[in-house]
Amino acid sequence: MKKNVFLLILVFLISVNISYAVPDDDQDGVPNAEDQCPNSDTTEVDQFGCSCSQKTCPSDNNVCTNDCSVVNGLPTCGSVNNRKPCNNGGGYCSGGSCVPCGGSGEPCCPTTPATPPCLGSLICSSGTCQPPGGSGSCTDSDGGKEYYVRGTLNFNNRETYTDFCNIRGQLNEMYCVFNKTKWVRYNTGYTSTEYNCPNGCQDGACLRSGSNTTPICTDSDGGKNYYEKGYLTYERGDGAGMSGYESCDGSQVVETYCREDGSWGEERFFCENGCQDGACLGSPTQQCADTDGGNDYLNYGECTGKNGVKKDKCRGWLSNKLSEYSCNQGECEETRINCKTEYDRSYACKKGACITCTDSDGGKEYEEYGEVTDKKGRFREDRCNGSGKKVIEFSCKPNGKYKRTSVNCRKKFGDGFACEDGACVQSGSPVQFQFLKT
Repeated sequence: MKKNVFLLILVFLISVNISYAVPDDDQDGVPNAEDQCPNSDTTEVDQFGCSCSQKTCPSDNNVCTNDCSVVNGLPTCGSVNNRKPCNNGGGYCSGGSCVPCGGSGEPCCPTTPATPPCLGSLICSSGTCQPPGGSGSCTDSDGGKEYYVRGTLNFNNRETYTDFCNIRGQLNEMYCVFNKTKWVRYNTGYTSTEYNCPNGCQDGACLRSGSNTTPICTDSDGGKNYYEKGYLTYERGDGAGMSGYESCDGSQVVETYCREDGSWGEERFFCENGCQDGACLGSPTQQCADTDGGNDYLNYGECTGKNGVKKDKCRGWLSNKLSEYSCNQGECEETRINCKTEYDRSYACKKGACITCTDSDGGKEYEEYGEVTDKKGRFREDRCNGSGKKVIEFSCKPNGKYKRTSVNCRKKFGDGFACEDGACVQSGSPVQFQFLKT
């Protein structure tokens, strides 16, 4: 009986919708009786119900401190606004002061759609301004998605790819992929796109309007003749073309040649006895060349000898075994190794070379942006979670694979820290609260 009476009372209370809610007309979380700034248009208000647009803050004439900014969800006067541009874009705000940026070795400047983070030709890589090129860099000779010029892409000073026309008549355009914004470049890698050329595709580029389709190519040394300096001339169907002598790049000869379809190609050939004036030294019958210079297990190479062209390769899918080719008495000789045995268990065989996991920031460096490529060739970069409170840090494990770690910046480093551009940074001073006495 008592149970039934209790249920009846409960149903009655729900049906009449009794509410004890405190009036809050602008729904900013501060009751009307305590709200000193009614009609707030946001829930980001201080303990008095005032948003930044409603607060009156004294100006300190310091560009690196805002009159009011939101820190940890609360409008705060005089808070430090890190990463704000200052000194006409030549610096950024840190700890309330203007810090120089944009020069070689200096931090990257905050960017706008019209302002790059680094001066001149410097690029922003891992948070600092560095010269283009070098380890981990990506360059494209035609400057990116330039469909009417054949370009050659170089990634990490190791992988080289040239634009080409595919079997469907489309242009396969290679270009570098940079992370973050238009200006902030982290050299994350490269990719390609297929483009339908309006007037057709020829020799790795789109033909311009009104052109014919017959290219003309001549090579004075008759093709791939590494021991004779050649001169190549090429004229494309639309009148564009190129000409020039073959040259040396260190111990490699940059060999140009004509293809069967009338287009031209370029290849780098390692000269065992050195390169001079656009040709390999020595006699072709005595030569065997290896592009990685010998038994270099950490770099992919191609060996050209009396027994043909042999390419370094991994034996089997997801294998640790490498077949390395090098010169021996004019022929390409195979050496078989196990990458794990040769080095350690963090190594595996990928694309004809032994590779391991690499991390640009050296490990679990939560206050520094980093990029990881593991032994399977998988690429990951440090990033912030959706709320900007945590950094998702990637690092290398002893087995050569990557590891993902999530860290709350404020809990790890203290008040005022948040995640920005894949790293924990001090985004503001600790908020000081003052309450009215009642």
